[in-house]
Amino acid sequence: MKQYVITVSCKLRRGIVAAISDFLASQGCNIVDSSQFDDLDTGMFFMRVSFVSEEGADQAKLIEGFKTNVQEQVVIHTDPGFPASVGEGCTIGHRAILHGCSIGDNSLIGMGAIV
Repeated sequence: MKQYVITVSCKLRRGIVAAISDFLASQGCNIVDSSQFDDLDTGMFFMRVSFVSEEGADQAKLIEGFKTNVQEQVVIHTDPGFPASVGEGCTIGHRAILHGCSIGDNSLIGMGAIV
């Protein structure tokens, strides 16, 4: 089993921890240790995650998976039977709304789009 550590620093917003843990789980990884900190003075978020690859996740695929860019005030909704997924290398523009849809790899969803 391979062990990895990632560090994250970005603008503070809701859902970062969930997005990271969901992505790692989808890649067959298990988080063994996690620490996070919100710097309210600067509006920044910091996180360190240690995880193991239980299913032999490829390091290049893990790195590529973190290249998707979800900008400020994006809303992603799901309902039972209508999951939402965003592919690798995507950009989801500011204020876009995604509802129960699948966005393919390398897609661009414009600012304010409703999908």
